[in-house]
Amino acid sequence: MLDKMTEQLFDWQVRAGIQREADRELYQYAYRLLVHKASGLLLILGLSIAAGIVCETIVFIAAFMPLRQYAGGCHLKSAGSCLLFSLFVVMMGGYGVHGMASLTEDTWFNIVWYLAVLAIFFLAPVGCRNKTLDSIERKIYRYRTRLILLIECAICIVTGLMHWEMLYFAVQISHFVLACSLIVGKRQ
Repeated sequence: MLDKMTEQLFDWQVRAGIQREADRELYQYAYRLLVHKASGLLLILGLSIAAGIVCETIVFIAAFMPLRQYAGGCHLKSAGSCLLFSLFVVMMGGYGVHGMASLTEDTWFNIVWYLAVLAIFFLAPVGCRNKTLDSIERKIYRYRTRLILLIECAICIVTGLMHWEMLYFAVQISHFVLACSLIVGKRQ
């Protein structure tokens, strides 16, 4: 069904003069990726609305996605299993932010966060069987990962000092989840 939909969309774009027939394969692939990503995000939004953790989930995703894009980590074999696991991780991240925001003592979690930051700093980027990294990509991804990590650490410190618990814990939890993903990804 998805293939048929992307085919019809591209046919319309060719007739309208927006795209060239020579680019069909590339654009149909891009449309499929877009639909998969959008459907995953809509599903996450629907579940977070039902669970009453919309803000927490959005803040977790905002901290997690930019870093995950360059750091890499654990990847599953099929798109379906990846979607289900991603839903689980994001919803647990949202619940984690929701639960942690009510803590009065967070010293133990700060220690875990420091360890997660160190793991990300030293392990990233982690490729996978679907995306192997050559030496140039590894250098670029490592630089971007460390830059985003530095920015997110600064955000975490500022939000902690300002007592903006939701943002503070969202960044910390996203770093913990990503560090776990990197460790598992290294072992794959």
